[in-house]
Amino acid sequence: MTNDRDVVIIGGGFAGLSAAVALAERGYRVTVVEKRSRLGGRATSHVDATTGEVVDNGQHVFLRAYQQTIRFLATIGTLDRLVFQDRLSLELVGPGGALTRLSAWPLPAPLHVAAGLLATRGLSFSDRLAAMAFGWRLWRRGGADTEGLTVDQWMERHAQPASVRERLWRPLALAVLNEDPALAAAAPFANVLVDALFTRAAWSAIGLPRTGLSALYTDASQAFIEHRGGRVLTGQTAAGLTVTRGRVSEVVLSTGERLGASWYVSAVPYINLPELLPSEVQLGHIAFLTSQGLASSPIISMYLWFDRPVLDRPFVGMIGTAWQWAFDRRALLGRSSSDGHIALVMSAAGHFITRSTDELLDLALAELHQLFPASRDARLLHRAVVKEPHATFSPRLGSDTHRPDQRTPLGNLFLAGDWTRTGLPASIEGAVRSGYRCAELIAGGGVGQRGA
Repeated sequence: MTNDRDVVIIGGGFAGLSAAVALAERGYRVTVVEKRSRLGGRATSHVDATTGEVVDNGQHVFLRAYQQTIRFLATIGTLDRLVFQDRLSLELVGPGGALTRLSAWPLPAPLHVAAGLLATRGLSFSDRLAAMAFGWRLWRRGGADTEGLTVDQWMERHAQPASVRERLWRPLALAVLNEDPALAAAAPFANVLVDALFTRAAWSAIGLPRTGLSALYTDASQAFIEHRGGRVLTGQTAAGLTVTRGRVSEVVLSTGERLGASWYVSAVPYINLPELLPSEVQLGHIAFLTSQGLASSPIISMYLWFDRPVLDRPFVGMIGTAWQWAFDRRALLGRSSSDGHIALVMSAAGHFITRSTDELLDLALAELHQLFPASRDARLLHRAVVKEPHATFSPRLGSDTHRPDQRTPLGNLFLAGDWTRTGLPASIEGAVRSGYRCAELIAGGGVGQRGA
């Protein structure tokens, strides 16, 4: 028997679990359904069979500006598993070992980043002036002039020299948007730059987990939910929703079990949403199915184990290469060892997603040898590749018209996910923000939802 405080949430990644935790905290009885055998969605971990070490489904980076994510982790008691810089420090290495370093200064916002841009190592004085002037205008006006522009077009409008774009803005845009700056819309990039760099000095810092991603949030979320009377069902597929008179009446599992509730949250990727909806809903061209106009952008991660350390810092950007970021997993996890374990990340990897592991490995080693001399004499012991063909949606121009709100025309169904209309590009913060928004709408009785 259900009551008005029963909620079923389909999907156990950051979006679904943040919604579940927020609702459980409010006294709702939550059931989370996850088709995989473990929670986490596209942000999870597994144990490498050869080394026995934890490997993430892609290396993730956090920002102190991720206020909803910080709130979520604090609620479940795992915020201390993120380690943040005291203030922003970012290093990128290019051909010949050329280093670009941006460091925020201990000044009030926005002077902390403005001074950092003016003092950026590896750029000429005129380049630094151009970067600082752009940052100052961004702080004052935000993304007011981004409409209809790609990131590259926006940079041209603000007279950013090619060297600044290649050595600073392009790597950041690729990391934030997971799309080529020539294709990606400028507006979401501007939003992230304002939030992460210019709003408050304390927010301009990067955080990295000192555990695997699963240990960061999945187990603690499950314990939080179950301690408050909820359930977490893993290895169970939601085969579809039953819709009666414009409202969801139950979720049918692949096992035949039927879950009834007063409220439902779909936290599945946009490519999987139609699988949940009955044909009469799909054929009705209901507004939230416009999400099918979104396109995916892949990410490839490669984990490499060497017989010695090959990096001399926790993480570093790579300029002029296909692989874009390198992370020292030993340093991030707080382990001292005579060997080396690194993670490489390639965003917007559409041109490489079909390449074999051997091809990707050869490319990775060639680029590591080019940029990091210590890797040239190191012996490779093991490698593992993680490909995510649908890692994020592509934030190309016009993509926002395909991003639905958390509310749907079905009165008691809400959507969570980094692909919904969060104001951010695909990110952990966007996913968590959407989850909290769903919880707020449900707690408010769905007030303001659109009619069916």
